[in-house]
Amino acid sequence: MPPAKKNEPITLDALPPGSVVELQGKKYPTHSGLLALAHAHGMTSMATDVLSYADGEAVVKATVEGSRGTYTGHGDASPANVNRNIASAVLRMAETRSQNRAMRAYLGLGATTLEEMPPDAIQGRSNQRQRPAHTQQPKRAPEPPRERPGPKARLGSRPCPECGSKTWDNREYRKWLRANPEQKPIPAMACNEWKTCKWTAWDTASAEAFLSGTDGFNDGL
Repeated sequence: MPPAKKNEPITLDALPPGSVVELQGKKYPTHSGLLALAHAHGMTSMATDVLSYADGEAVVKATVEGSRGTYTGHGDASPANVNRNIASAVLRMAETRSQNRAMRAYLGLGATTLEEMPPDAIQGRSNQRQRPAHTQQPKRAPEPPRERPGPKARLGSRPCPECGSKTWDNREYRKWLRANPEQKPIPAMACNEWKTCKWTAWDTASAEAFLSGTDGFNDGL
């Protein structure tokens, strides 16, 4: 029997430039960097399988195969462990996390990826710019706070149909956003208690139906 093939160790230094992010003094590779590195080291296929997807929570299994062998990894995602801006895409995030874990096993990289980090860790970098770990950025004096340009949201005329709290009407602000695509999109209507209640009406038609009372929701609980 021929001896088992020994895979050479791979370190974070092998990742493409700009694909390692530093947060609070620790280095985290990104999905795009792992994907490029896995292809460079003989990955030939990657398949995913949705193990469960219910009540806003998803669990996905990924299998990676190539010259270094076959490896699997699991990833989960829910509104509780992803950034609220992607709470509607938990299935895709679970798939990305499972692929990252499978590629990490394939490459022999033990470092947790950026996409696997909890939202509070990602948001914790708000006071320091995300930057590649291998580069040095000159320090700059903090800019004075500026008011958000454009129209501001206003209180909705109906309470949240899920929890009875106040709602925010963002329709006028969304018109301004369409002319400023660099801004993040927001729902047309949203519950004020966004930390505990996830109710939103993303498109204008749904928001207008809610405000006119033709959507079938009852006010409050």
